Amino acid sequence: MKAHEIDLIKFWGEARERLDVALRTLNDADLTFGPGGELRTLGDNLAHIGLAEDYWLSIAQGGQTGSWDVAKNPELATVAGLTRRLNEAHAATLAYLAGLDADRLDDTRKTRRGEEVTLRWIFWHVIEHEVHHRGEVYFAMGMHGTPPPGF
Repeated sequence: MKAHEIDLIKFWGEARERLDVALRTLNDADLTFGPGGELRTLGDNLAHIGLAEDYWLSIAQGGQTGSWDVAKNPELATVAGLTRRLNEAHAATLAYLAGLDADRLDDTRKTRRGEEVTLRWIFWHVIEHEVHHRGEVYFAMGMHGTPPPGF
């Protein structure tokens, strides 16, 4: 069995679809809205989701991460650009998992801090991270007067 066929990964598509629906309800100007203080804007939170997936995939496969800095990559200041980059990062993750046998999910990798983690932990963490920050996106959308999907 391939890694993308196990429940942990199979149901990720539902969570990602809800994030895509949220993105489709926003416009570029909405991305600059933030709940205040040191909290991330909607756009920063969405880019943070993509950065984390990109980062952890790079740990899993020993590659490099892409740039998620709006100053270096202005397309991230647009809904279309964020959507494209999030979808690219996720497609790369799913392609990696499609080529990985499920019994390899217990293989370990070292983080950049030197901690040893399993591939299973990496991909669970990416899913949990995405769902957590999607909740923050939904909360900020509600504060901004844009009802999040399903509400």
